[in-house]
Amino acid sequence: MPSINLGNNIFYSLSGAAAESKGYSNVGLRLGSGNNIIVLNKEFIQRKLFLNQKDLEYLKEFEGLSIDEIARDPGKHAAVERYLERLISRAIDINQHIIAEKIDITVGTLTYRDTFLKLADAGAYPKEFAEKIAPSAGLRNALVHEYNNIDPEMLRKSIGEAIQEYNDYARYIIAFLEKE
Repeated sequence: MPSINLGNNIFYSLSGAAAESKGYSNVGLRLGSGNNIIVLNKEFIQRKLFLNQKDLEYLKEFEGLSIDEIARDPGKHAAVERYLERLISRAIDINQHIIAEKIDITVGTLTYRDTFLKLADAGAYPKEFAEKIAPSAGLRNALVHEYNNIDPEMLRKSIGEAIQEYNDYARYIIAFLEKE
């Protein structure tokens, strides 16, 4: 598994072992300068990104399937739903953590969709990307609360979108942490 040394005491490792070998285990990220020091829990963000990368790899197995192939097989259907739910929920966790530590706003006042938009305001990624990925929070809500009206075509389409958007999301978050 690849590891990325981001410099400035920020280390991203898909395996986790490389970070530990560098002595970065259980260390927060210290961002900011002077008296305005912000501490992000690097291990928390790293773990969430690592788990998302694994789920993205698993989700790729379903990317080429037709609507019928997913809809007819309850196991495949459930797996797709669960991978999507976990990807989105972990990203929301990361968003909330960064917002709580970096932005002077109460996280509880934001919708899950808003957390994606607020990270654009903080400079984590472009506004256009935020507007593209933010609607995935609605899919997460539909999956978590088991709304019965999830369109099978929308679910199938979400596979490819999630693979692209959440790989981009990970790259943006890593770059954001590096520049801070």
